[in-house]
Amino acid sequence: MQKFTCGEQAAQYFEGLYGKKTLPQLKRYENLVRRFRKKYNADYCYLASSSGRVELIGNHTDHNGGKVAACAVNLDIVAAFLPADKVEISGDNYRDICFAPQEAKNVQGGSTGMVKGVMHALSSWGKNTGGFVACVSSVLPSGSGLSSSAAFQLLTAVVQNSLYNGGEVDAVTLAKAGQYAENVYFRKPCGLLDQAAIAIGGAVKADFSCGQFTSFDMGNLQPIVINTGKSHASLTQQYAAIPQEMAAVAAYFGKEKLCQVEEKDFFDAFREVVRHTGERPALRARHFFTENRRVEQFCDAAQRGHTQHMLQLLDESGESSRRDLQNCGSAKDAIVQALRFCKQTCPQCACRVHGGGFGGTVLAIAPPEHREALYNSAVEKFGAENVFRLTLRRRGATVL
Repeated sequence: MQKFTCGEQAAQYFEGLYGKKTLPQLKRYENLVRRFRKKYNADYCYLASSSGRVELIGNHTDHNGGKVAACAVNLDIVAAFLPADKVEISGDNYRDICFAPQEAKNVQGGSTGMVKGVMHALSSWGKNTGGFVACVSSVLPSGSGLSSSAAFQLLTAVVQNSLYNGGEVDAVTLAKAGQYAENVYFRKPCGLLDQAAIAIGGAVKADFSCGQFTSFDMGNLQPIVINTGKSHASLTQQYAAIPQEMAAVAAYFGKEKLCQVEEKDFFDAFREVVRHTGERPALRARHFFTENRRVEQFCDAAQRGHTQHMLQLLDESGESSRRDLQNCGSAKDAIVQALRFCKQTCPQCACRVHGGGFGGTVLAIAPPEHREALYNSAVEKFGAENVFRLTLRRRGATVL
């Protein structure tokens, strides 16, 4: 961690965060530092960045110990910060947060709860925590399926790690602190996917049955995410039903999670599972097992440079999410209509529901020669503020 001065000292980090076009980001950081200095009359400050993420393939499997391929992306939340005897955060996309560090154990919701939850998790695991003041700025749209909540949690985590732990806490532990905040303070029963992808950075294959994370090269794939305009803020119960129903199928086999059930045993007993648990839980479990296979095939295709096979697998994942996982809604649902639009506009593209589903966003990836046409058509249909052309971010959440 170094004192920040604009120019080469910061620019060396920026290509790994934002790609080649770093000048707009330098200006963004300069404005943030200016705000911080004015607010706190500070001669210097530290800087941190935490990105959004895209789930490429592996929809709703992490909470049952499944496999996921995901990547960090170039949209992020940044903070200018210094240590202090209180926690005070202000920003253009967040309500001001202020509390004493010893209050972190007091559970509450919202953005304040995310900060408290991360700090309490780290403290309860024997890590050091303390106060800080920060000005933040986000270009991650809230409620768009790019995990702005997890990005904010990991921003808090890397600030705590750098100020009070010498940067020695590993990325997975920081991710788990974010998940704890989401589960306990925000009361959303998420798995570890979002936080792990953001903490580690790059393109990552995650196997949540054993906690193994492996980087892979996703080639020249560039995701486009379309926000359908339907918020998922009120859909927690629908999300929660998916891991609960998958766990009910695991319980049929005397297990806690589906990752502990042999795939062959499940398919051999499929009809009995339907009779015992109901059709929807059985279909959601079928999605779990077929999606795990697709993740392995997707990463293998990426290693071999077989882009067309990768796109085919993404399409198959989308169809499985619609048919078996059932998180896309009816034919009139905004998600289904957006998927139909993508295929009608660009038959060569792969598209699928992104993230939790039910509301939110669609992921589309077109071959390079069709990418611009799909993007322009999506902007015309949904508006530029709802269409995000993303690139891979190679660094995880970090202090510059």
